Amino acid sequence: RHADTLRQAAGEYGLNPNILAAIGVRETGFRAIYEYGRHPGTGGAGVFQIDMRYHDRNISAREAMDISIAARYAAGLLADSFDFYSGQGFDAELSEAAAIRDYNASPGRGHRRTLAYLRRAQATGNIGELDRGTTGRNYVTNVLAIARHCVSL
Repeated sequence: RHADTLRQAAGEYGLNPNILAAIGVRETGFRAIYEYGRHPGTGGAGVFQIDMRYHDRNISAREAMDISIAARYAAGLLADSFDFYSGQGFDAELSEAAAIRDYNASPGRGHRRTLAYLRRAQATGNIGELDRGTTGRNYVTNVLAIARHCVSL
């Protein structure tokens, strides 16, 4: 039911809308839930679980609960990371995977750790190297798998 919203948000940034959909599925089963402050160390709001501990100056919790606003915001976060890694000379596939990792592991910690895992992934041909330090240690490969199985948006 949100296909148009996802296509539009992803299109604004030149992203694959299936990646955006897959992140929503992975984060919340595509439900707008509010976890901010309910448990120690949690801070997510909305379908994309935008972490209000880090993003509250750029988006409000109310906006994060609005799918059209949150989809554009999440797409912007992914695009910023993608641009950073592609600017470092990584191909589109690896840059996309690194952006997904940053979405989960927070680019606020800096890109240095992701770059180390990205170099390993490039050397070994194993994108799973980017799963280190992510939720369930499978966030990147899981999001990519979900995206492959989404109905093409």
